[in-house]
Amino acid sequence: MSVGAARHVCNTYYTTTLNPIVQHHVDSYNDFVERRIPVFLKASNPINLVLGDDRAIRIYLGGKDGKALGYRPPIDSLDAALMPNTCRVENKTYYLDCIGDMEVEYQIGPDVETAKFEKVLLARMPLMLRSKFCHLSALTPPEAYDQGEDYNELGGYFVVDGGERVLLTQERLGNNIYYSSRRKVVSASADEEQEGGTTEGRGEEYEYIAGLRSVSEDGTRGPYSHFLVIPPAKREVSLAEIELLKGTQKEIKDYGLTRIRGMPVITLPGFSIPVPILSVFHLLGLTTDKDLYDVILAGIPAADRSVYDDLFLQFVLGHKPEKSDMETLKVATKTRSEEEVFFNLQAMLLPHVEADASDDTGTLFRRKAYCLGYLFRICMDVALGIKNPSDRDHFRFKRFDVSGDLCFQEFKRIYKAVAKDMKLMMDTRIHYEERVYAGKGITTLLQRENLGYYWRPYTFNNEFSKSFKSTWGGKNGISQILNRFSTLGTVSILRRSNLQMDPSVKALGARRLHGSSFGLTCPSDVPDGRDVGMKKHLSLLAIVSTQTPSADLKKIVAAHPGFRRVSDVHPSVWNPSWTRVVINGDIYGLLEDKTSVVYTKLIEYRRSHPGFISVAWNRTDNELVLSSDAGRPSRPVYRPGITADEVLSKKTWTDMNALFDYVDADEADTIRLSMTPLSKTLPSEIHGVFMLSPLSAVIPFADHNPSPRVAFSCAQSRAGASWYHSNFNKRFDTITLILNSPKRPICETWLYPHILGRGGCLPYGDNVIVAISTYGGYNQEDSVILNADAMKRGMFGTTYFHSYNITEEMINETAKTHTEFANPVTKGLKLKADKDYSKLDENGFIRMGSDVDENTVLVGIISGTNDVSEVPKRGQRGRVDGMQFYDMAVGFGKEKTVLRGVKIRIAEMRTPILGDKFSSRAGQKGTVGMILPESDMPFTAKGLRPDLILNPHAIPSRMTTGQMLESMSARIGVTLGTMIDATPFSVQNQAGEYRELLTKLGLEPNGSEIMYNGMTGEQMQMEIFIGPTYYLRSKLMVEDKINYRDTGAKTLLTHQPLEGRSAGGGLRIGEMERDALIAHGVSGFIEESFMLRSDESEAQYQPATGLLDTTGEGPVENLRMPYAMNLFVKELEA
Repeated sequence: MSVGAARHVCNTYYTTTLNPIVQHHVDSYNDFVERRIPVFLKASNPINLVLGDDRAIRIYLGGKDGKALGYRPPIDSLDAALMPNTCRVENKTYYLDCIGDMEVEYQIGPDVETAKFEKVLLARMPLMLRSKFCHLSALTPPEAYDQGEDYNELGGYFVVDGGERVLLTQERLGNNIYYSSRRKVVSASADEEQEGGTTEGRGEEYEYIAGLRSVSEDGTRGPYSHFLVIPPAKREVSLAEIELLKGTQKEIKDYGLTRIRGMPVITLPGFSIPVPILSVFHLLGLTTDKDLYDVILAGIPAADRSVYDDLFLQFVLGHKPEKSDMETLKVATKTRSEEEVFFNLQAMLLPHVEADASDDTGTLFRRKAYCLGYLFRICMDVALGIKNPSDRDHFRFKRFDVSGDLCFQEFKRIYKAVAKDMKLMMDTRIHYEERVYAGKGITTLLQRENLGYYWRPYTFNNEFSKSFKSTWGGKNGISQILNRFSTLGTVSILRRSNLQMDPSVKALGARRLHGSSFGLTCPSDVPDGRDVGMKKHLSLLAIVSTQTPSADLKKIVAAHPGFRRVSDVHPSVWNPSWTRVVINGDIYGLLEDKTSVVYTKLIEYRRSHPGFISVAWNRTDNELVLSSDAGRPSRPVYRPGITADEVLSKKTWTDMNALFDYVDADEADTIRLSMTPLSKTLPSEIHGVFMLSPLSAVIPFADHNPSPRVAFSCAQSRAGASWYHSNFNKRFDTITLILNSPKRPICETWLYPHILGRGGCLPYGDNVIVAISTYGGYNQEDSVILNADAMKRGMFGTTYFHSYNITEEMINETAKTHTEFANPVTKGLKLKADKDYSKLDENGFIRMGSDVDENTVLVGIISGTNDVSEVPKRGQRGRVDGMQFYDMAVGFGKEKTVLRGVKIRIAEMRTPILGDKFSSRAGQKGTVGMILPESDMPFTAKGLRPDLILNPHAIPSRMTTGQMLESMSARIGVTLGTMIDATPFSVQNQAGEYRELLTKLGLEPNGSEIMYNGMTGEQMQMEIFIGPTYYLRSKLMVEDKINYRDTGAKTLLTHQPLEGRSAGGGLRIGEMERDALIAHGVSGFIEESFMLRSDESEAQYQPATGLLDTTGEGPVENLRMPYAMNLFVKELEA
């Protein structure tokens, strides 16, 4: 029953949920638009320009509360809806307009005059497909199909200048999370070791670290890094070393004399250098050592405090600043003022600790002192060996930045730049036109007609477009082109996350599979090589939380009679039995008793309210940790006592959510989870398949294959030819591939009909009869033998598409001259040599259905009196399959010029040839080693001939038992006329059951057959395992890799052939290739490669000296050598 319930959960989730695969992207983007932008504008208002003569201008965007906002999806010049496919074809951006009120206050002495402009365009930014304001959200699948979209359009990505872009989910260290660590510090004595000696065990000391990145709940302050360091223990130093450190930059960099004394320092926002943490505590109000001791060790029983005494005493006695604490911190500020010190402590120190309406500065400082003391305490725990350093690879420390979070980061950056420019332009105008804007004249500065000059909304669109095409926030790899080679490739990149770390760093812990990722990211769908562990994929039911305001959580906790706010508790009376309540990193208060009552209320609140809240009661540390921030990966588990009948009775995912609790890694660590579904007393897992990613979950019997094969199968699935889009004939993707007659697999998992389109309508392979045999040896070393007649019947036939985007280009913007589409033949121009112009129409465009090769002119283009017509890439063959014309505007207003563009799609039919790559879903890859006619293929007594022959060595070497089960079960499915359930972790003893079924059906129980040699007709002397298996054809084809060259262009510097297939370059022959050719005795070929077809040259040299002769004096002789050698010798002699 539990398996049936789990399958019902799967079907319900994917059939009754909007955008289940990209829900995390869509929810995040909707939250960014509907909540984050208004909150940010309210917190950032007003844009304040102080003029210095008792006048000021204050500008409020979106009204004073930031809520006077609206959004308008894209429209065209006729005010009709601009659809995504139109943007793709016409190289436009699918955008969203943010429209709101702009209120302006003019402060003139004591008087204030106001002006209000309604429905002002505030920003234009890319719009995510399938988000709330997307046109597609209101369309049914057939209506979306009519608009050029896929019948099963996923969404979750952007269309920017005609290209599909996706923002890769970024895995990072979470905000407002305390962590501790330690690192080695090499002392000066280690640098004095002699060369060749070893420093192991000498000169190494540890410094201990605690820190967090703090950000306010509305996102307007932070994230600010707080970095506490306890340096190595006090050590003897030489006078020379002290003099070296005094007053130098090294003092600042290495914490100078403070580090030598072994005193703790902390890096805080607003301070240019690390400052003594005890000085910070003193300015927060902890003026006595007793208060400081109690705050740092709050919650530690008196009997356990003695272990801290020596270290604390060392810090207190060693804190002897030459200046007062205030003077010490003033030196580290820009203005060196007390005002800036207090501003930094109030506004920038721990901004996630936010003041309530009733809090004064003293109360806020007490709350921050407790949080800072907790940070200090966990650092001391590591220094004293009481606790291990934090495991920052644990998922409780991680947060995922999805599309909405990344867009918000970019929006904040652009907003600050646009606001700064607005203030500068207003100040400049007032300064240079003083008479016009004197006194009350400033009230005429902003008019509706010139608002676009001061506040420039199109800067948002331009900057977003730049970020999508290059670096996002200065980081590479965040914005990526959406993979459209296959449906699974598209799904994969939309579910992928990337760890923000240099892949070349040898951080083993970050790359290893961590137990806390169970159910959140897939353990199998990971790349190999340098990216292993860097790129992960979300599990099937995993979601990423959006931010939920913490106000309601605080109300529930504060309503408990035993609750005390931490600011109301003096550290000397803090009882260790009280439970610390931490809300998003803020130590909010204490529960004196009955924590379980509050815990139960919080769980009930979470179940009855939307949003994903984590309630983690850590009984070991006596903490109740509540998290409502964005970016936490969570997953559903059954609530205790749920039955299979209850699950099966729910028909929608909304109703079914009443049976689940969503837990993140932090909460999962504090509860007992039953691995047996539907436990009566414990929360329980739903099914093992839900820990996998979409790609791993469609692999049949994946639980019977080794993990490297599962990972490899995921990579092969991404590269497999398929029906990548149900509306592919309306698209103009640069390069893509279609499998002409794909089949739905006989063996499939629960997820196949949901991941590969509704009902599995986008298959990605073919059901072929596979025999496992050597059969002549042409399938050794991973090769396979294919049936030529089966290919004639359409097996693995593909259509290769290549689209060309050709536009008219500006020559001179001042003169408004540009290239033009025209037929050069009718214009009487001098034509390009060896190019075919015969297939152009009178307007210069190639005719639909024309056959094309690399010399065929696609579009006639003239530039003045020159022919600059466009031809295909080298090696292009095929037929013109589609054309799309569009216009594009360059410039604005009277300077606008309309240029024409055309997209041409060329289709090429391809059948498998020797060297093409194939793979099964178990990761059994291989290239074509031989293609045999069907008459030469082996056959059974009933005349069954295989379509593909696999080498037997592939099975024991790769241990893909899952493929054997697939073949056996597929024979049962073919015989009975039914699909086979191959979902991992679903059935026990599958091989035994299949053997019994095969026997009952009159087949050999092991799936083998006696076969006969197709060439001789003789019976083969062994049983051969044969059965249907689902095989994929890879996009890696020989025709795309063939490269050849006799003569051609060469580089100017070395006179050697160009590099690269597209540039007509040659193949590199290095030392190893040279040695292999020498071993084969082909010296003539070597001379041809290194001389005749490359950079042969002749140089003169002086026999007496052996030097190249450049003077022409004395006896010389001629010498043949490569020009690169000639150049190298000259450089050495120079």
